Amino acid sequence: MRITKLLASFGLLIGMQSLLCAAPIGFSISDTTRSLYSIDLATGVATNLGVVNYPSDDEIEGLASRGGILYGVGEADNGQGGLYNVSTPPGTLIGTGFRFGSEAGAAVNPQTGVLYNLQGEDLSTGLRSFFYTLDPSNGAPTFIGASTIYADGLAINSSGQAFATDFRLSGSLYGVNLTSGALTLVGSFGLGAGGMGFDSGLAFDTDGTLYALREDGAIYTLSTTTGAATFRAFVTVGGVRVPGDLEGLDIPALTAGTTPVPEPATMLLLGTGLAGIAAKVRRRRISKQS
Repeated sequence: MRITKLLASFGLLIGMQSLLCAAPIGFSISDTTRSLYSIDLATGVATNLGVVNYPSDDEIEGLASRGGILYGVGEADNGQGGLYNVSTPPGTLIGTGFRFGSEAGAAVNPQTGVLYNLQGEDLSTGLRSFFYTLDPSNGAPTFIGASTIYADGLAINSSGQAFATDFRLSGSLYGVNLTSGALTLVGSFGLGAGGMGFDSGLAFDTDGTLYALREDGAIYTLSTTTGAATFRAFVTVGGVRVPGDLEGLDIPALTAGTTPVPEPATMLLLGTGLAGIAAKVRRRRISKQS
């Protein structure tokens, strides 16, 4: 009986280790397959959750979640962009509204619950990004401001700090002023010309790690202090890379990973637990001998 309990305790420790080291699960939509995918952001292994219904001139390029709903923001290529509920494919249209720009990013501010939309226009020679809030009930946009800097990926951390990515033109990470829409350079990804020419999605995990998903399926983590990009994996299903044009990225709070534990800390956790079990065995033996 005692051995069974000890083994159960050890199993619990192993389970705790697995939980603490769990990778976040992200969501993205491929404009090639028009499907919603769940993605293990540590390995890139993805699951096709089903085809999403949206018009070809309003590709869903921004993803953000709030209150258990996964919102999809259309690119507004014809000026009218839709807001969709894509929690369960094929999803439903919530509403539309006029927005400038032909590339879309989306994020919810965890502190306020406000849904933000960043529209990028890479073909413009003047204003290249347009910042909005969106009404989750009907998709109506409220214009905040514009910038001459292009960006399309958008993410907001638990402190209310917003960031945007440009994998297309400059290969850089920017800070976003939520009040004015102004973009401020954080730094280069350091990927060179070969890492540019792509749309991107952006999302924070609950531990503050910033993940970027390039449309060709490349997953990166980004430094919020320097902008430096670290490659993690390519998105695959059954060992085969998902066809390109992956748009948007969201890590819903309920499915986000817990704070990763470095290897030394993990070993300390296991070592401490095993030491506790051993001490418990010794106490029982001494008690029995007495």
